[in-house]
Amino acid sequence: MKNITIHIILLVAAIFVFNTVIAQDNHDQSWYAEKIVGKRFSNDNFFRGSQYIINDWTKGTLLFENGEKVSGLDIRYNSFLDQLIYFNPIVSVEILIDKNTITGFTFDYKSKNYTYKKIFFPNFPKGIRYFEVIYDGFVDVLCYRKTTLLTCPIYKSISGSEKNQEFSRSFRFYIYLPEKGFVATKMRRGALLSNYSNNDKKEIRKLLRKKNITISNEYDFGSALKVIESAGFNMNL
Repeated sequence: MKNITIHIILLVAAIFVFNTVIAQDNHDQSWYAEKIVGKRFSNDNFFRGSQYIINDWTKGTLLFENGEKVSGLDIRYNSFLDQLIYFNPIVSVEILIDKNTITGFTFDYKSKNYTYKKIFFPNFPKGIRYFEVIYDGFVDVLCYRKTTLLTCPIYKSISGSEKNQEFSRSFRFYIYLPEKGFVATKMRRGALLSNYSNNDKKEIRKLLRKKNITISNEYDFGSALKVIESAGFNMNL
């Protein structure tokens, strides 16, 4: 009888702790919902391909204009609309976040952290865009990941209707300084070296060989620039 009483007490305690945790989580989620400004998002683009950089919901952090931040949110970046989508688990809806309320966002995917920053782009077409920050240093290396609709042979979409367009991704890379603006670049060693004086190029080549750095993608480009800046070389922009 004594053992039964102890088991009942432990069960009641466990239920109390579980309900407390759930209540706390709901409280936190409600607080998130109050902070996030946006409108309900309904995805009606049933074209072949993906309009998202990453299809899966990822755990991310929002950086607000007032300096606050909120972490642990389910978000994904829609590169067709250049908009960030948040999944609200309380009401089970997707929210298109008002771009005017945040300065950027970060998220983790497959053990890698990605950072996006909101910046005004002065060239055509002008407007505020989200750029992935490849490298954040004396100069920034940014990537604008854009999804567009291209014409293709007719096919049946998942909605059953016939379509003649599909999503296609494109990437544009920039070296960025707030006082200088955007300088288009390619993720190649030659493009990186072209930003330095002739006297510096020779030394930078030696440095990259010494560090065994080759550039085959944007993240290699960022790693190379970090080494170059750490050695005291400055770009001529």
